[in-house]
Amino acid sequence: MNQLLTLVDAQMPLPCPTFVIAITNRLNLIEPALLRPGRLEVKVEMTVCETAAERKEIWRMHTRQMEDSGKLVPSGADGITSYDEILNMLAAKSTNATGADIEGHCRAAAAAALGRAVDTCEGDAGRLEELCVVNEADFLLS
Repeated sequence: MNQLLTLVDAQMPLPCPTFVIAITNRLNLIEPALLRPGRLEVKVEMTVCETAAERKEIWRMHTRQMEDSGKLVPSGADGITSYDEILNMLAAKSTNATGADIEGHCRAAAAAALGRAVDTCEGDAGRLEELCVVNEADFLLS
């Protein structure tokens, strides 16, 4: 700890301005001396998305490529017929989700769509591209 405190206090001159960024999910385990003013004094707390509108924007960010490529197509089930309705449904069902959780659901949805396409194409690899389409049911939300 003493060596780390010496480095953070910059006892040696540095050739350029330096910022130290530390990340933890257990702030209570950090040595208090490291958190005093002049060392790691600024704390930014990252929380889960509080509102459906915030979650919707994160869903939009992670699904934009699917939508732009025409690979995110509503199934029509439950009256969902547009990309915006898919985002609204996903945002409503993902209470307390972090951005990482949402990103993981998007990867899982793409994998589910690919698996379904492989099962459907029956060895005709040329059809795989057209069959690999993600819909709202592919997002594994509980």
